[in-house]
Amino acid sequence: MNIIINDCSIKEKLYESPHSLIYRGVRETDNKPVILKILQDSYPDPLTLSQFKQEYKILSQLNSSRIIKTYGIDKYQNTLVIILEDFGGIALNSLLKDNSLDLECFLKIAIKIVEGLEVVHHYNIIHKDINPSNIIIHPKTQEIKLIDFGISTQLALESTQEFNPHLIEGTLAYISPEQTGRMNRKIDYHTDFYSLGVTFYEMLTKQIPFITEDPLELIHFHIAKQPISPYEINIDIPVIISNIVMKLLAKTPEARYQSATGIKADLQKCLNQFKEKNQIQLFSLGRDDISDKFQIPQKLYGRKKEIQTLTNTFETVTKGHNAMILVSGYAGIGKSVLIREIYPSVSKKNGYFIAGKFEQFQRNIPYAAIIEACQELVSQLLTESDQNIRRWREKLLIALGVNGQVIIDVIPEIEQIIGDQPTVIPLEPKEAQNRFNLVFQNFIKVFTKQQHPLVIFLDDLQWSDTASLQLIQSLITTLDDQSLLIIGAYRNNEVDLAHPLKLTLNDIHNQGVITEEVLLNNLKISEIEVLIKDTIKLEDISCKKLAELVAEKTNGNPFFVKEFLNSLYQNRILLFDYITRQWDYNKKEIQALEITDNVVDLMANNIRNTPVEIQEILKIAACVGSKFDLFTLGIVSNNSQIKTANNLLQALEKGFILPLNNQYKLINNYKNDNEIPTSLKISYKFSHDRVQQAAYSLLSKERQEKIHLTIGNILLNNIPKSKQEEKIFDIVNQINIGYKLIDNPLEYEQLARLNLIAGKKAKASAAYEVALNYLQFAINLLELDKIWTTQYKFSLEVYLEAAETAYLTGKFEIMEGLIITIIENTPFLLDKIKAYEIKIKAYTSQNKLLEAIDLSLSTLALLGIIIPENPTIIDVEKSLQETNSLLQTIIIQELVDLPLITDSKAIASLRILITTSMAAFLANSRLFTLIVTQQIKLCLRYGNSPEACVAYAFYGELLCQISEDFDAGYEFGKLALSLLSKLQAKRVEAQTSFIVILSIRHWKEPLRKLINPLRLGYEKGLETGNIEYAMWNAQLYCNYLFAAGKELNELKDELNKYIEAAKKMQSKNSLYFLAMNYQLVLNLQNECEFPCRLVGEAFNEDQMLPLYKKVNYNLALFHIYTHKTTLCYLLGNLEKALEYALEGEKYIGEMLTAGSPKFLFYYCLTHLAIYEQKSDEEQQKIIEKVTHHQITIKLLSTHNPSHYLGKFYLIEAELYRVLGEDQNAREYYDQAIASFEKAIIFMNKRLLMN
Repeated sequence: MNIIINDCSIKEKLYESPHSLIYRGVRETDNKPVILKILQDSYPDPLTLSQFKQEYKILSQLNSSRIIKTYGIDKYQNTLVIILEDFGGIALNSLLKDNSLDLECFLKIAIKIVEGLEVVHHYNIIHKDINPSNIIIHPKTQEIKLIDFGISTQLALESTQEFNPHLIEGTLAYISPEQTGRMNRKIDYHTDFYSLGVTFYEMLTKQIPFITEDPLELIHFHIAKQPISPYEINIDIPVIISNIVMKLLAKTPEARYQSATGIKADLQKCLNQFKEKNQIQLFSLGRDDISDKFQIPQKLYGRKKEIQTLTNTFETVTKGHNAMILVSGYAGIGKSVLIREIYPSVSKKNGYFIAGKFEQFQRNIPYAAIIEACQELVSQLLTESDQNIRRWREKLLIALGVNGQVIIDVIPEIEQIIGDQPTVIPLEPKEAQNRFNLVFQNFIKVFTKQQHPLVIFLDDLQWSDTASLQLIQSLITTLDDQSLLIIGAYRNNEVDLAHPLKLTLNDIHNQGVITEEVLLNNLKISEIEVLIKDTIKLEDISCKKLAELVAEKTNGNPFFVKEFLNSLYQNRILLFDYITRQWDYNKKEIQALEITDNVVDLMANNIRNTPVEIQEILKIAACVGSKFDLFTLGIVSNNSQIKTANNLLQALEKGFILPLNNQYKLINNYKNDNEIPTSLKISYKFSHDRVQQAAYSLLSKERQEKIHLTIGNILLNNIPKSKQEEKIFDIVNQINIGYKLIDNPLEYEQLARLNLIAGKKAKASAAYEVALNYLQFAINLLELDKIWTTQYKFSLEVYLEAAETAYLTGKFEIMEGLIITIIENTPFLLDKIKAYEIKIKAYTSQNKLLEAIDLSLSTLALLGIIIPENPTIIDVEKSLQETNSLLQTIIIQELVDLPLITDSKAIASLRILITTSMAAFLANSRLFTLIVTQQIKLCLRYGNSPEACVAYAFYGELLCQISEDFDAGYEFGKLALSLLSKLQAKRVEAQTSFIVILSIRHWKEPLRKLINPLRLGYEKGLETGNIEYAMWNAQLYCNYLFAAGKELNELKDELNKYIEAAKKMQSKNSLYFLAMNYQLVLNLQNECEFPCRLVGEAFNEDQMLPLYKKVNYNLALFHIYTHKTTLCYLLGNLEKALEYALEGEKYIGEMLTAGSPKFLFYYCLTHLAIYEQKSDEEQQKIIEKVTHHQITIKLLSTHNPSHYLGKFYLIEAELYRVLGEDQNAREYYDQAIASFEKAIIFMNKRLLMN
């Protein structure tokens, strides 16, 4: 060959790979034989160039006869060439093709290979591609040299998450299980030992452990399949050498050798025995295997039981079942790491593990984490063979049918598998939602099979949205006989018993799905002891003493334990003695250490022990956040990106940070920042949030402010305006900290506007405390004496948003102050109305019903709507007649098609009317009627709006409860729900649904159909900020559980959940009713001093009755006397029951309410029970009263027999009993019993029959 490459004459081509060409040549300047390694591509990509430069850099650092030497790196045309020494060697795989190694030859070569690896690891380098083609051997002298360091790393730990087997770094047949990216392990130096084991296996048996043409199957074998031992393949191979190889091939790094020294020692023993005795006897492996590297194993300690729970549940899932596991604990306790321990089990079963994470400020984006997980699933599918992808395409197309576009709309990547899909038929919102749920179930069902189960990991479930929880429940409960495991992680300190997540899990469990809960705690001393022994192999007594010291200093927090041990090593309190080749520690020094119980302080000290430039870059990165990019750090630190990257590399090597991908390696390609393309995005993250906190704590407050302001301005100037809302929290959180350094009034105003955007976004995600902080910050930036005149619209918006958010967080004093400012500064009536609306809501939630009504009526008067404060019965009848007349010729369901309301004054009026409805309902039923009819008049005149949903529901309530026209009322309830669906009016969903259930559906449908919608109404209310109606839904939910047969202890648990929630949200109205019901249950269980009075740990009628009477809170008074009547009747205290029934009769009101039938039931039974004790005149009155009330109960039983017919029959039976008509009485008793049994109503029939 007459080729000259960079002053080297090429003699022959030795090797060609997809990436490089290897030539043998002679350097003409000194006639030295050389090897030239040239990149294959004429225009190599940046990553390949970077790896090539990295190889040269590493080779330049290594000075050993066991490592190939380099003479330099040069440009060649548009690529690079590395010039290496030529010692006459050939690749070991070439030697193995034509030769079999005898035992002594194998041992000698093996020892030399290990010596080379020992040097590599001594320089803290992980080779990552040990295999026979990267080991050069001289055929005659058997001199050995390691080559090809292109993918080597100098990081102690390196992550890999590459699912495409063709893109995994390394040679697939030789890579370790952790190098596949499918294990819960980062790559460390142990990976080279596995590859060495495969190499030794091939040297001994002339075959690799796993033979397959399918890359994915090969990966699976590495992870899950045990290779046949070399001895079983060839019985001439000594068992002890076979054992050495199998130890190297252990699936977990901890089970392999821990040092090259230990491997070499065992191989040397084998060689010595063979030379002396011509045979090799068994001996204990690893006696000299004590590593001088301080590296805590990555396996989990103290989590054996928890891991077993995960694997056992998954094993059950693989047999065709669904299951859900929730893992809880404080931030940083190791939830995610534990969950990912299931990786190997999933791989063994050819399953798929996918993950998504909920974000605190993205709760207004439904299904975000589930979609993220499904996108990962599609990414995994796309790495499979063309044949597999075709098979998935066929299955998906069958499952999705004509609705494939529904999935493409949320997971666009799936189009790469199923291709273009036809446009789906437009549907109404509710039907579209049902279609989405069904199609998504069918999509998931494709992957949940026993031959390939699916595991979905959803992190930070405490921030999940209601829609996601519903979808999770739907998937786990409706995909029968599938193989689906959903694992969720959440912070247990942020999830109470009434949290939607807990409620959803209870529902899932009650539907028979396998559910497990795992709570992570700190490590015990014995577990710390095992961790220490695995790390440094101390003697038992010494190890136990150190474990006790560590536990004393760290309380067993897993992260703290590891960092404390690292600190001991860094400070040379824990060290390796190279003479004795043992680890040791100074007990007195450890005891003397002044360690707080705060791991951040420890981490801060560790950072202080690093060079100043590393400290500085970590401090700046800590200000950016848990994740950060090179570009931003370079600007803030006033350094070039290249210098910044070099500093970060040192932080990487020390384990403080991790790269988010391999892009960081590309920086080697550039000499200055001008060469770096704008498309290159190099990003990192802190290895743990405590590291970030520690670095941040090293900054003075002044420097923090300056750095944050700089970072914020960089983000603001570099993020396009169209993307700023998406990144608003990143921007605002930075600038807010440094705002005092701003001296430009325009920048102040800009920052205020940014905080308004952030506040609204946080509020939309139901993060109300956070939202209020942003909004108050915006207000504090404004100049009050100018802003209302110069920036009126902005000022009004930010004050209104802040006032409403203050109400939602229960900070009523702050709300009052903000509203006063609005009223004082706005000259416009409709803007004042918006402030009054918030105040009315706040009064109602605080049980200030009269104040709410007074403010509402005065506000309506400003809008031209005059409603009397104390309407007469004539006012009520007139109002109902006028409304009925307007509706006379209208088909109810056609009202859904009314145009949308556009008149601003009408919109404001309707909102105030809706807002005051609950206060009026609770305190003045006549006023409530006038308010509702006024709502209907406005809707008929001006059109529909979200508030119209509530208006129609309220009117349906009037028809049911005043006119007793249950059929027409039911139609208005359906109308309200139809309009709710059509307008997608989530803001009023909790309110509308509650009214329809309480006052309309209740009269027509069985209770069991209403319970879950109430639970959902509670969740929707929380999600949309409608706290008042969220809690009313919760209160009614508990009422219906009682009526439908919930066991009393379980009912107490449910009540307690919502009582705590009501307290937390300062929802006094619902709190009082929940507490009242809780006390009722306590009385029924005889857990009180006065069984017939509501006085106990939950409620005190002596305190509440005077308050309720003072404010005319008739509904609460009615419920108290209903409960007391019920208790006294059931406990046989009939005189008291009669007293309370007569008192309750005063508050029953003119409307038939949802509580009326129960009161009337016990009212009638009480009167009939004391009938025989009364005079003839009194008996006649009793018969008249009971007969009158029976007309109502009979009417109700015709509309809802499951709930009322049994009550009607039982009263009839009692009535005939007191009249002496025993035959009729017996017949009605029998009918009552049959009716109760048929309806499965929870009622102690035996007590009632006595």
